[in-house]
Amino acid sequence: MTFQSFTKSTIAPYLILTLFGFLSFGPALRVGFLWDDHEMIENNQHIKKLTVENLKYIFTHDAFDGKGDPYYRPLQTLFNMGDYHIWKLNPFGYHLTNFFLHILNVCLLFFCLKRLLRSPPLAFLTSLFFSLHPINVEQQLIIAGRAELMALAFGFLSWALVMQKTVRGLWGALFFYVLACLSKETGIVFPIFMFLGGLLNGNFRWPWKTYLLFGFLAAIYLSMRFSLIPYDVSTPSLHDLILFFTRDLPTILITYMRILVFPTDLHSHRRMLFVKPLMYISPTLLLMALLWASFKKSRVVWFSMGWFMMGLLPKMPILATNSLMLDHWAYISGIGVYLIIAQGLLFLLKRGGKASGMGIALTGGILLFWMGMTWGNIRNRNTDKKMYEWALRHPTSSHVRYNLGLIYYQEGKYMEAKRLFEESLRINPDNLVTANGLALTLWKLGEKNEAVQTLSTWIERKPGHAQSYINRAILLRGQKGLADINKALGINPRHERAWLIKAGLLYEAGLKIGSIEAYKKALQINPTNDKALCDVGTLYQELGDIPTATQYWTEALSINPNNPLAKENLKRWSALK
Repeated sequence: MTFQSFTKSTIAPYLILTLFGFLSFGPALRVGFLWDDHEMIENNQHIKKLTVENLKYIFTHDAFDGKGDPYYRPLQTLFNMGDYHIWKLNPFGYHLTNFFLHILNVCLLFFCLKRLLRSPPLAFLTSLFFSLHPINVEQQLIIAGRAELMALAFGFLSWALVMQKTVRGLWGALFFYVLACLSKETGIVFPIFMFLGGLLNGNFRWPWKTYLLFGFLAAIYLSMRFSLIPYDVSTPSLHDLILFFTRDLPTILITYMRILVFPTDLHSHRRMLFVKPLMYISPTLLLMALLWASFKKSRVVWFSMGWFMMGLLPKMPILATNSLMLDHWAYISGIGVYLIIAQGLLFLLKRGGKASGMGIALTGGILLFWMGMTWGNIRNRNTDKKMYEWALRHPTSSHVRYNLGLIYYQEGKYMEAKRLFEESLRINPDNLVTANGLALTLWKLGEKNEAVQTLSTWIERKPGHAQSYINRAILLRGQKGLADINKALGINPRHERAWLIKAGLLYEAGLKIGSIEAYKKALQINPTNDKALCDVGTLYQELGDIPTATQYWTEALSINPNNPLAKENLKRWSALK
């Protein structure tokens, strides 16, 4: 069977693409929850019960429940809810969903490109590169990355349906386009991809009314997104905009092209810390690429370059106003680069002789190189600690230093935590969260007075920050601690941790009834907190109310069947009956 006939077959190409995807990303199925997963999944009470209230909340609030960036991605949270009801907090199932979403994207890309390019070998080789490229590592390691996977899957389904050129297909395409947008803002660019496809292949050029329908839905989505969750993006000056488009944007595009071809330094927190030669050379390199495309007069090349740049379009507001340029943002854009590389390799393969041998060697080398980089990235970044330590090998942010410092703090490595918190504050002196981390670390190092003074200084500077009062309460304890907790709750009455700490302080003061009431306030905020349920049960036990205690322990066990305290208490009191 020739390569041409193989790629024209019905099932075989999809099986090979799936196999390569599994060989590359199968190791990620064994990874636990990382990074944003802790807030979006582990600590997200809104995915743990299927209720009308939770569904309403998901579609009207951000994916982080106010504890992170204001992302409007309701379908991502719904998928997390579905996984939770199947897998509870077993990360394998969530990773399996992400893996299937990626494989679906690979197969849909092959289906759409095969029709659009009218070259099954070119469509297959492009999809094969996409299936194993390490730029997808973050979407497999970090379950929260599924938003990008979902946006692409629904976008491709929309494109595949509109290609049917039927009224039913168009309505289906519009439906899946809405789902793509509700998954992540990246989905909004698919009508642009469709337009570029129409320029490449006239058979898939649609009337302007079709694009108008997609544009109308995009306008509704954007209006709803920004009305429900306002996003504060600073407006750059005219001078800054000119610098961005003439200096920064070419450097960003060249950098993304470089890490797509040579992904040797992928990490989770890439910043725009460009060296000066690159900043000056990049506009020239980009101009040379455009001139080369003009010289080639190849529609495929122009389509590829358009895809690459338009894939980054939803990120432009952040790129223009922030120093972040995260690697996984190139997940969709990379398809344009793979297509150009695949076209060059097929050109060599078709020439025969030495050129064909060179094409085979280059293709095999690229596949092995990228797959090796994928395995290495999964191995080097498969825990929070390893991910942040890996990122610190490269110029990176204060945020990474804070996150790694927090892990060291939790491990009891307080001197290392202190060093990282201090480095983080030198980069970003106004970061309240890092200052709180430093204060707690000083306390653990036995420098309680310095810790209290640090928190007091920040409370004077920013008295509206509840966490500073909570942390000072932990240090002061007693009546002073209760006073600080009450101030924190005055700022945020729905702060679960504040109520839990208040419950502990009241218990220390011998006020068991007050402690129970504080625990119940926390449980109103998060009814799935099995540890709090267990503590309330223990308090009722100490008050002599065993039936009520048993009810709370039973409820804790229903939420977490592995809760050892609930198991032990229920077993002991059952034996005494």
